[in-house]
Amino acid sequence: MENLVVQTQEKGIGNFLKRNVKKVVASLSLGATGAMGVCSTVFASGGSTTVDFSSVTSALTGAFSVGQITAVIASVLGAGVAFVVIWWGSRKLVNGIIGAFKTGKLRF
Repeated sequence: MENLVVQTQEKGIGNFLKRNVKKVVASLSLGATGAMGVCSTVFASGGSTTVDFSSVTSALTGAFSVGQITAVIASVLGAGVAFVVIWWGSRKLVNGIIGAFKTGKLRF
């Protein structure tokens, strides 16, 4: 019989970099090229650009009141909290039922 040698792979960033050097270098060079392209596009005008948001803010403040914006934020937060509580409760219920079938004891 042949002796089979089983190699264990070490975990860690160093071993990942050793095994995937080409992928890492390609990803970094692609990211650097993209960043340089964005920077060259932004600064191609030769100076700094400023954006005037006064017309946008005046239009928004004329269309919506502070009370309406507060009501929308409160309703979104309330719905988010409700979804989190429902998610937590359903996970607890499902895990309790599965645990009851596995161990034979019902615990909450």
